[in-house]
Amino acid sequence: MDTDGNNQAQVTVGSAPADDLFPSLVPDTRGKLAFASDQASPGLAFFDIFVANPDGTLPSNLTVAQTDSHEIEPSWAPDGSQIAFASNQSASFEIFIMDADGTDSTPLTTTAAGGKAVAPAISPDGSRIAFSANCDAIAVSSGKASVSSCGSDFEIFVMAVNSSNTVTAVAKLTSNTTDDGAVGPDLGPAGLNLTPVNLGFGLSTLSWSRDGTKLAYTSHAGASADISVCDFSATTNACTTASPVPNASDSGFEEFDPYWFTDAGVEKLAFTTNRPIGGTAYEIWKVKTDGSGLTQLTSLGANVQPAGEEIRK
Repeated sequence: MDTDGNNQAQVTVGSAPADDLFPSLVPDTRGKLAFASDQASPGLAFFDIFVANPDGTLPSNLTVAQTDSHEIEPSWAPDGSQIAFASNQSASFEIFIMDADGTDSTPLTTTAAGGKAVAPAISPDGSRIAFSANCDAIAVSSGKASVSSCGSDFEIFVMAVNSSNTVTAVAKLTSNTTDDGAVGPDLGPAGLNLTPVNLGFGLSTLSWSRDGTKLAYTSHAGASADISVCDFSATTNACTTASPVPNASDSGFEEFDPYWFTDAGVEKLAFTTNRPIGGTAYEIWKVKTDGSGLTQLTSLGANVQPAGEEIRK
């Protein structure tokens, strides 16, 4: 759809009961659409990463070689040459990166017992990948981000990755007693919990500003999911400040799945919410980063996971 909510169009047509989720367009060019789908195994509901033209034509399964596992949450490198994703092909969920044709798939994280690393987001310059994990400690080991002291709340991490798919540095961006990053509300089979994936928690995305100086994420500091933004320093690999986004962090309903985009030259965040208060239908809204200009974009059915310069759902 357009950034004003007009011209909505369905671009994937899977065979029922298949689900197509986590859309991701190549930054700027929008030349290709990546998404996770269980259309290769409907009924078994194992998700793979697919790539198609932006209009949904010529879909190709990039992770068809992986069986009995889930490959979800694709994130494009800025030049469209690689895709980061989360997968449980090695039992626990880890962050992987592969070439855009599905070759050279490489794990970037190793989590300790009870750990899950999910929600990868490649930075606009391609040098870093933010992700979320339910762990407290992190270090570089054998060219990977080794995440330990797991099983607690989710936090946000960032790792520097070189052209050889080797992790050279890692850092923890949040440190709270509540969930930050990957966790959205548990929406059941119609939403982000993905009951077939059996994660036991809702999934939400991370999103970089176009200049890579800010990172939008979902926070559970209150009773519901809210959108927050951290000011990221590339010099120190740290969030210098973090604050909730006005009108995208209101109590009484859920706000999650932030997506950073520009609309007529103005930076805005698209997100999913069940407004009005007590609402059960999840729709996509947008807001300026200062909290002004709150606008509902979708109203038919349930709509989640905005993505793309022209917002895709």
